Amino acid sequence: VVARLNKLRSKMQEYKIDALIIPSSDPHQSEYVCEHWKVREYFSGFSGSSGTLVVLKDYAGLWTDSRYFIQADMKLKGSGVVLHKQEIPHAPEHVKWMSEKLEKGSRIGIEGLLFSVDQQMYLSDHFEKKAHELVNVDGMISELWTDRPLKPETLVYELGVNFTGKDRMQKLQEVRAQMKIENVDYYLISALDEIAWLL
Repeated sequence: VVARLNKLRSKMQEYKIDALIIPSSDPHQSEYVCEHWKVREYFSGFSGSSGTLVVLKDYAGLWTDSRYFIQADMKLKGSGVVLHKQEIPHAPEHVKWMSEKLEKGSRIGIEGLLFSVDQQMYLSDHFEKKAHELVNVDGMISELWTDRPLKPETLVYELGVNFTGKDRMQKLQEVRAQMKIENVDYYLISALDEIAWLL
């Protein structure tokens, strides 16, 4: 982990960023992700499903909730990553900490694919108050993680109605009926579990 963090910091210098935020999620905002998206685990050694890693030039901190305090404490020993115990699960407590810790005008990197639009707007708004700049560094991690597992390409398979309770046509009809009630013309579904449930 120490060697990986050192390489990451060198890469951050190349990209001219002072801090990097690494979440646990994938582009669908899933909590439980495939090996390809376990970026936070790769750079921290912490394998819990929830947490945010923040890497500065001279500091690295992991924010996670009470489910993982004992595990994180054990996994982070000797890694150079400091555990920050979240008071509220899934709350962006690292953002306030960063705003206070970083020098005015710092550049903060994120891989934009791993953050929702709302999350990016929240970060931008919060950091602008301190004159920090949010920078998209998509692709930076892949430059470092050269043996990164590929994204899964397994075939989709269908579960029988004995498992799902209703077939997909029934579920689609129910969603469309609710859309009429809500006066909605289109409904975008991006969460993987919701797509799997519906289809």
